[in-house]
Amino acid sequence: SFLANILHPGGRKDRLHVDSAVPVPLPPWPIRLNINFLLTDFTEDNGATLCLPKSHKFLTLPDPKRIDIPLKKLIAPKGSLIIWTGHLWHQSGDNNTNELRYSLNAGFAASYLKDQSTEEEHLVVVDEETKKSLSPESRLMIGMDRGIKAAAMYKPNFSGTEFE
Repeated sequence: SFLANILHPGGRKDRLHVDSAVPVPLPPWPIRLNINFLLTDFTEDNGATLCLPKSHKFLTLPDPKRIDIPLKKLIAPKGSLIIWTGHLWHQSGDNNTNELRYSLNAGFAASYLKDQSTEEEHLVVVDEETKKSLSPESRLMIGMDRGIKAAAMYKPNFSGTEFE
């Protein structure tokens, strides 16, 4: 998937999280690779991403009750790439400037994971009144009216083959 990450002036830090939405323990192999293309400098003050180095080896989710975890701020100039697996504990920082902080994020994931750009369950978080007022194009964009492709329902028969 490919998406934008925009932190507005005065934006507050995100919760500490991983980008591998699977049950714990997380598998010992990478199931997502993230690449952030910095379109602005990531500075001390504008909400640079924070991470806990080597936390990708923990194979678990961050404990939200632990607020004393020493995080590293990823300071880098625009044009830089930040690359990590989805297991790394990270969050956006506070944007204490009057400027936008933004990047483009590419996510390469195992086929059984939702793309990062569709991780939000729009059919749950968008209220019914809003759904009723959406254009046909907007309905499709949040996952409404898509249907199921016939091929998705096909169940092959491997009887008598090497794949049985």
